[in-house]
Amino acid sequence: MKIYARLILAATLSFSFAASASADLPVPHIGYVYPAGGKQGTVIEVTLGGRKLDDVANVYFSGEGVQAEILEITKPLTQRRVEELREKAQDLRKKLKDADSLKELTEIEKALAISRYKQSNPSLGEGIVLKVKIAANAAPGLRELRIATAAGLSNPMAFQIGQLTEYARPEAQRSGEFLTSTLPEPARKALKDRKLVEGVSSETSITLPAVVNGQVMPSESDCYRFHAKRGQQIVVAADVRDLIPYLADAVPGWFQAVVSICDADGNELAYADHYRFDPDPVLCYKIPKDGQYVMKIRDALYRGREDFVYRVAVGELPFVTSAFPLGGAVDTTTAVELKGWNLTTKRLDVDAKGLEPGVIPLTSDKKVRFFNRIPFSIDALPEVIEKEPNDEAAKSQTVTTPVIVNGRIDSRGDWDAYKFAGKKGGKIVIEVDARKLDSPLDSIVRLTDSSGKLLAMNDDFGDKETGMITHHADSYISVTLPEDGDYYAFVGDAQRNGGPEYAYRLRISEPAPDFALRVTPSGINVPPGGSASFVVYVLRKDGFSGSVDVILKESPKGYKISGGVIPAGADKATLTLSAPRIAGETALVGLSLANEPEKKTSEEKSGDAKTKSGKENEDVLLPTVKTTVGNIRIQGEATVEGKKVVRPAVPAEDMMQAFIYHHLVAEKNLLVAVPQRGARLPAMKRQGESPLKFAPGETAIAVFSFPAKATLNSLQFELREGPLGMSLQDVAVNEGKLTIRLRTDASKIKAGLKGNLIIEIFAERSPTLDKEKKSANVKRISLGTLPAVPYEVVESEKQEAKK
Repeated sequence: MKIYARLILAATLSFSFAASASADLPVPHIGYVYPAGGKQGTVIEVTLGGRKLDDVANVYFSGEGVQAEILEITKPLTQRRVEELREKAQDLRKKLKDADSLKELTEIEKALAISRYKQSNPSLGEGIVLKVKIAANAAPGLRELRIATAAGLSNPMAFQIGQLTEYARPEAQRSGEFLTSTLPEPARKALKDRKLVEGVSSETSITLPAVVNGQVMPSESDCYRFHAKRGQQIVVAADVRDLIPYLADAVPGWFQAVVSICDADGNELAYADHYRFDPDPVLCYKIPKDGQYVMKIRDALYRGREDFVYRVAVGELPFVTSAFPLGGAVDTTTAVELKGWNLTTKRLDVDAKGLEPGVIPLTSDKKVRFFNRIPFSIDALPEVIEKEPNDEAAKSQTVTTPVIVNGRIDSRGDWDAYKFAGKKGGKIVIEVDARKLDSPLDSIVRLTDSSGKLLAMNDDFGDKETGMITHHADSYISVTLPEDGDYYAFVGDAQRNGGPEYAYRLRISEPAPDFALRVTPSGINVPPGGSASFVVYVLRKDGFSGSVDVILKESPKGYKISGGVIPAGADKATLTLSAPRIAGETALVGLSLANEPEKKTSEEKSGDAKTKSGKENEDVLLPTVKTTVGNIRIQGEATVEGKKVVRPAVPAEDMMQAFIYHHLVAEKNLLVAVPQRGARLPAMKRQGESPLKFAPGETAIAVFSFPAKATLNSLQFELREGPLGMSLQDVAVNEGKLTIRLRTDASKIKAGLKGNLIIEIFAERSPTLDKEKKSANVKRISLGTLPAVPYEVVESEKQEAKK
């Protein structure tokens, strides 16, 4: 909830509202990375597209073995420069004399075309070109790439480290192909007729196995020609949504890739536009004869733009199509049956000794690394394997609760039945884990009593932990049993599909209340000496409804969380993180600096870097960026059934899909950045730690202290988050004390509400004349927030007296 009650604190404490002011949002945002990966031991050029990318100071990669150098920063042309180029182009067209003038006209028209495209896509309009060096021993897999400017840290983007040979088509805005895909048809024809563009072949020859990188532009297909031999089992696996999970301004909300294999003459032999429930297609094709073949990729709706980025692996890749069982018990070794293409083994022994309950990836056997990652669930409950036949109550498999049953829907229309004993008044949970473990099963569960009476049924149950899944097809039931006796749980597929890959894990047990946490954003930009807000979501399980304390477990020195409680029953809370007034150098844990400074000599760095023991650390590299970046770790603590439960807060990005849907997509690292650009506020601290209590209709007062010598110039305050019916009343400053009074509407606020008040601070930039637009442009600059103020709405004395 956002409550826009704005007050301006001036030197004389006069109050008024700013007119025609727009909030300044300086934080950089990356819209795409191309190519979105590279092979171990190579050096490649990588382009980033987005907004607010100027003044970039550093590039960060999670993990080790990847470094980058900034080669070029590009921005859209100003309107004045566009007019100048148009005039020059007109003059050149009138008097084309030689090859030099023709070449100059070509470059101008290309620049104008790119500028028009960038202006129509401001979120992708700016660019950075990097030289990325990938070490030969860099661990393969997914990394996070971010940039830091003087204004703060960007969002993370995916960057894959691979082991196969890689091919990358020219970046869209740098190729002649860009013109042919963005200009109107008459302009395209004119340019081609005058030979002002170099045509870029839409077909690239490759040698298998390989990874191909590209960007799909409107109405285009990218083609890759390769030679293959009879009997080869070729796998074509598109990687799209791992790179950019969601597009906010496109339907269905992502680049929907289509891949196909054609013969040398272009005749289609095989086709895929998805892989089971995953929108990213996977195609498996057995080559019928020696010869040339072509792999094609396009968007299903023939859309395209720069952020339609893909990586497609092609070759005899070891690809697992099914695994059974999908999990095992802690401290045991589970034999997993594998099926797939180009596998060297049909069995994998998974050792879960010493592991905690959770999900781990199965990535390889002893001989070869699987191309795809297979999730494997580990649990502390007893486990059994399904025994056929059990497709009806009379043939049901008897199990003792609590239990996890590993089963599968073997054929179309199959049902699996399980009988268990229950007590009157006992609570029971029946849950299927399948889709979240990459099984194509769209489960449906039914619970009946011994007479066959249906007590509960469920098809789909939403799970916010799985941010990449848009069809939540797993099932969940929680019921109170009506009497002593036998009960039957049935599992089937809602689409009446089946097969060896339709595996599941069925939990039948009493409720096990628990929770998980997600933190957004995964990079928190905090002004020095100030505070910034972030959101913690609590994902409640099996009826857990208690409060959760949010703790800053690990951070650079001087950071503090305010408002660190998610109230009972709430699904999220907005908290604030405060940074020290003067940010010191912060060790970067799990990050690679793009442009690390050279190591200092012992004499140069004397007294620079100290370890915790106070001794000099000869190997520390101090970052020279204007924005200080470091890792933090947050956890949640709660009392569940009398026991203390601690869970990590997983960093995530709140991503929008197709203009409306929101998903919490998990990331690897939770980072804090202290931008070194902009105004500075004195460190503000709330007086008192207990929640601010007030009754409906009463005035609530929050008091903050700051250094007495500091002065507060003209500032604006907004109550950004609080209960409906609350607004700012007035603000006062007196000798190092800031007092904020908030009025409450008794008709809208009800007793019992709990949460945090988030008050944002703005400075207003003086109006300046925009010479091109010939108008005044007033900008409001966010200076962060005050520390979060926990609140509790209590009953008034009159209400208490009535009781």
